[in-house]
Amino acid sequence: MCGTEIPKKGKGARFTEVKEACCKNQSPDSTGDCDSAAWPKGKAFRQVLDFASDEKLWLKHFTDAWKIATENGHIDLKQLINEEDKEEEDECGKLKTK
Repeated sequence: MCGTEIPKKGKGARFTEVKEACCKNQSPDSTGDCDSAAWPKGKAFRQVLDFASDEKLWLKHFTDAWKIATENGHIDLKQLINEEDKEEEDECGKLKTK
């Protein structure tokens, strides 16, 4: 991982230590993966906040992307169904696959 041996247990396996080990060799052309772990600001930062605050927005974009992926020959993907009530609006926890 990151060109560094990360122990399975102990202080060296903690998030902060792993992040520091990975980020010490961050290249100048990095996309910004080594900013604040508590408040990251990578390329998709705005979208992450938007989706985190609006499940309906996330579900709309997810289902749009799913439709594109399944119509472009990705035959192993499964159709999303709502087990509770097919007429009811989908919720993340209730989605299943056929």
